[in-house]
Amino acid sequence: MYKSAMRPAWVEINLAALDHNVKQIREKIGDDKKIIGVVKADAYGHGAFNVADVLKDNGVNSFAVATIPEAIALRKYFDENRDYFDDYGYEFDESMLSDDKNFFIGDTPEVIIPEPEQEEILVLGLIPDMFADVVVEYDLTPVVCDYNNARTFSEVAGSMGKTVSVLIALDTGMGRIGYVIPDEAVSCDDCNCENSSSDCTNALAPIIEEVRKISELPDIKISGIISHMSTADEEDKTYANSQNEKYKAFVKALESSGIFAPRCNTALGVTEPFDTPYQNDDISKLPPFPYLTLANSAGIMELEDTHFDAVRPGIILYGCYPSDEVDSSILDLEPVMSVKATIKHIKDVPSGFSVGYGRKFISDRPSRIATLGIGYADGYPRRFSTMEHEVPDSTSDYEDASDLAGASSCEKDCQASKPLPCVIVNGRYAPLAGKICMDQVMIDVTDIPDAKIGDEVIIMGSMPAACSEDDCLKTISITADDIAGAIGTINYEVLCGFALRLPRIYKYFK
Repeated sequence: MYKSAMRPAWVEINLAALDHNVKQIREKIGDDKKIIGVVKADAYGHGAFNVADVLKDNGVNSFAVATIPEAIALRKYFDENRDYFDDYGYEFDESMLSDDKNFFIGDTPEVIIPEPEQEEILVLGLIPDMFADVVVEYDLTPVVCDYNNARTFSEVAGSMGKTVSVLIALDTGMGRIGYVIPDEAVSCDDCNCENSSSDCTNALAPIIEEVRKISELPDIKISGIISHMSTADEEDKTYANSQNEKYKAFVKALESSGIFAPRCNTALGVTEPFDTPYQNDDISKLPPFPYLTLANSAGIMELEDTHFDAVRPGIILYGCYPSDEVDSSILDLEPVMSVKATIKHIKDVPSGFSVGYGRKFISDRPSRIATLGIGYADGYPRRFSTMEHEVPDSTSDYEDASDLAGASSCEKDCQASKPLPCVIVNGRYAPLAGKICMDQVMIDVTDIPDAKIGDEVIIMGSMPAACSEDDCLKTISITADDIAGAIGTINYEVLCGFALRLPRIYKYFK
């Protein structure tokens, strides 16, 4: 328990695990791809500022949020904590003053430190015109899919003497935001459709023309092309692949339009620049081709063809997999968030004693009931306490308790199923007793005789198992996936929920 938390319950963030996950992602995508760190919803409940620091330490300079307030807070944090020497690794060395390095001006030696590139902060949600001045003031990068909206950004940027960067949003099948890319847009070679090539090209003509108009607006720069995948985390990749084909079809059409300088990208199935209506002498006058970003966490893991120029990891940064249908062996992820509490009260109760709202728990034997200071107002889902089923431990070799007959003491202690809903006390699973309250929850520690007031309890996370064998190294855990699976939701929601009011404690340990 930490006095700084001001209560006997907290979220613990392991920044070393985050660092490990970022490096796993970098190893997967290679050094030539840009990472856009998704830190919306306060970095999925982990704290956007601390997460951004770790990402920046790993060379990430682009961040994605969902709302303007998130973006403003992040920009202010970056600006107020900018330290060129510490953040960018420059150290003073007298050799930097030698004549051949040109690091001095006039008669007075002066070290010239390159101005660091400003962080790119993407706002993934569409931004109404009335907030255009805020976007420009804080150098945010909005996504656009409407000429009039883009024109507003252009006009406001011009009036403020600045240039605004935007990303063109495409709807390749998510159905959320973006220019809708019709099925007819996919080239006949890719989709074996009955359309002629001209039909496929014409399907994209109105969108390409609108992008052209946006590109011609003053004080605006189209820096990227973005779309989002809806089923990349499913085992069947048919629909995800169709989204990728639509995305590539648009990029090919955009390349051929002559709006931007051509690009070479083998991921698009080409090794030479596409034909453009411009002569080679004119290419140098064109704006650079926007970067391409399609891959989300699942795409990063299983769809290398969607990596293009930039990837957008979200849930995998935080040590969780996008779904149970992806191959978890592709990335060795470590959970970043743990949720902990301490026992603040214990009482012995007789058989037939009821606990909690609705009297859903009635002891069937003399029992010990412990109380924890965490509840559904802290993100601990009330529905979790109404579920009654066992989940085999992810490291167990046994399906159920009947398989433990004749097993060693270590196997009996460590290989049993976790009786969800439960917590971990002193290396053993302890079931919840009754419904989770708004601010408190009760647990049954009858089978954990050494449990006492002040003991640390794992709500979500892991702990070495209490085993009678001295050389046992087994760890038992309750994961975000365990909680999500029990209540019929996803691990994303569980992580975000614990950010409601629990204090966060940051640690860096292996």
